[in-house]
Amino acid sequence: MPVPVTDVCALWYDRDCWRFFLHRLARVAPAYFERFGALLAGGFGADAAEYRRVLRERGPDPAIEVLVRFHPADGDPDGHLASLDAQGVVTEVVHGMPGRLPGGETVNERLAALVGRLGPAGAGRVRPWAGITLLDPEAATAEIARCAAAGFTGINVAPFYEGVAPGDPRAAPVFAAAAGHRLPVWVHCGNNFRTDQPMDLCTWRDLDRIAGRHPELVLVAGHAGWPWMLETVAVAQRQPGVYIDLSTHRPRRMSRPGSGFAPLLAYGGTTVRRKVLFGTGGPWVHPVGVPELAAEVRALDLPQGAAEDWLHGNAARLLGEPAAGAAAAAPQTPPHSG
Repeated sequence: MPVPVTDVCALWYDRDCWRFFLHRLARVAPAYFERFGALLAGGFGADAAEYRRVLRERGPDPAIEVLVRFHPADGDPDGHLASLDAQGVVTEVVHGMPGRLPGGETVNERLAALVGRLGPAGAGRVRPWAGITLLDPEAATAEIARCAAAGFTGINVAPFYEGVAPGDPRAAPVFAAAAGHRLPVWVHCGNNFRTDQPMDLCTWRDLDRIAGRHPELVLVAGHAGWPWMLETVAVAQRQPGVYIDLSTHRPRRMSRPGSGFAPLLAYGGTTVRRKVLFGTGGPWVHPVGVPELAAEVRALDLPQGAAEDWLHGNAARLLGEPAAGAAAAAPQTPPHSG
């Protein structure tokens, strides 16, 4: 039986939340809809030719309706659990967003209700992490407190949406609140396609500064912090609470010359073996499913058992779950580059 997989960067929404997510993205980075059009259409089961035509002739907003119109209005909780079973995902972290839906309900509230409809079979298996904005620290800290009381087990921030670097002093109360509630924070880190903001708005530097201020806080470098892989690995080596999430990247490409992932492969079986987490990242990797992505991780040139750590063991320890198989027996490694 294969070692189970934990996905720390999943997107699971009902139709209204997907529509909100896509419109929010279109406002700041419409390039995603052109660059990843085929993946988006495939992920939503939309007609790719129709999507491309509407996008070309009418722009992102009408094209979004092409994407979401057949998505289940209620998110299909039963179907979602069945999909997790089919793909071998034992635990899934689903990311919320800041903002309110047209009816006044926040996306985080809707996500909590969606997870609640999974019933006992989904309790603890699908874990919501609340989406927080850095633009309004006071509102963000209040939302962190509310979500912690409501059963959220982490938070996520995507600084490129707002143009506020997470290492900016204005954002400090948000991370202090997360540390106070003992909630891990997933941070969108590294490359993005919002071209009116600098690409280095959020990098390893921000994670290093935040970790130094809050040594008890767990920080996850979303999307691996690429293209600053050597620096991100170095921060994970020196800061005990910093982890690296693989989401949206194809593992099979990591060993290619020039991919930028050489530092992760060099140290991923030694000094950061216990710091690498598996994630999918939503529709950006369609049509590749978890089994294929997991197989690509196992095909990397890693020491015995390291792939299982990446796929499940490290996340299980971070989330407070029992590890399984080889992941449970992985050796401790010192936090340095030797």
